[in-house]
Amino acid sequence: MIWINQLRWMAAQPRVAQPDRETLSRRHHTDIPMPRPRNQVQKVLGALVLAIQKEENLVVGDSTHWPGAQLARDRAEHLLEAAANPAKLSALLGDHSVTTYIGAEWLLKHPSVRPSLVASLKELGRDKV
Repeated sequence: MIWINQLRWMAAQPRVAQPDRETLSRRHHTDIPMPRPRNQVQKVLGALVLAIQKEENLVVGDSTHWPGAQLARDRAEHLLEAAANPAKLSALLGDHSVTTYIGAEWLLKHPSVRPSLVASLKELGRDKV
């Protein structure tokens, strides 16, 4: 008997218009963020940032090594942001090498970052490590 009353109550409620398929489809496509197209330099610099982040995660909490890792990651992220525009990237680096910009001393202490660094140097056309 209770469910009959519930059905009567539901039937008495005003009908809400349902969106059509086109509206649902359009909403679905606009809610999903589209990945930005990246050039090869951005891809390689992204791998460098990831390698530095892995090293940074190993030294979190170590007050002597963590600030250097954080600075190296920040500088690598600046390179990645500037990589979309070649003029901006060359202005950021100036006459410095990528190694000196990120921090040569820190990079020497963390050899696991070297393969990503070498790949980024090749892509940037700067062979100086």
